[in-house]
Amino acid sequence: MTCCDHAPDEFSVAVLGAVFAALGYLLRLAVEAIGASIETRRSRTAALVTLQSLLCAGRAAFQVQVEHRDRLAALLESRDASLTATSRGYERAFVEAFPSMTAQERDLHLLIRSITVNTFKPLNEKVLVWLRSDTYFKAPRRSGLAKVVSRDLAALEAHLLLWEAKYQAWIPAGPGHALIYLADEERHGIGWPRGIEDHIALLLSRRSRLGG
Repeated sequence: MTCCDHAPDEFSVAVLGAVFAALGYLLRLAVEAIGASIETRRSRTAALVTLQSLLCAGRAAFQVQVEHRDRLAALLESRDASLTATSRGYERAFVEAFPSMTAQERDLHLLIRSITVNTFKPLNEKVLVWLRSDTYFKAPRRSGLAKVVSRDLAALEAHLLLWEAKYQAWIPAGPGHALIYLADEERHGIGWPRGIEDHIALLLSRRSRLGG
């Protein structure tokens, strides 16, 4: 037996080289795919955090506005029982009372209106931009929390579009208008999706436990 009998022939060497090259290529593709998947997941989670921040800011502004609204309603009713907002709703009561409001009442009315114009409108516009750019969380789902969030987001988009339509109809040309409500006594539209903030917080918590 010669030394050449122990050496692999040239064909075998070429085959092994090709196999190792292919395996290296597939491994690199797998690593890149995993990295891209992780980055996509993190990007989606970051987007959800942005939406949560906008909704939390809106909720805080709403609570402040409610306090001012209730104070104004109490002032109006204390000087004239016919101005009560109990049956007609706050917005209608404020509009009817606007021409005869006292200086203190006008100040509160102006503050309430300012929150609508300078806080809710820009926040709602940012949320609509987010919703229009989202192609993942709004996608219909079959079950679970993802399905709940998907429905919440669809309802939120419809609510905000109707809110904007009512805003444009009432606020620019109507100084007596201060509030934009859709699901009050006048039923001009659909209300804010109940529990959406909690649902998004829960979804973020679950994604965080899974690593982004």
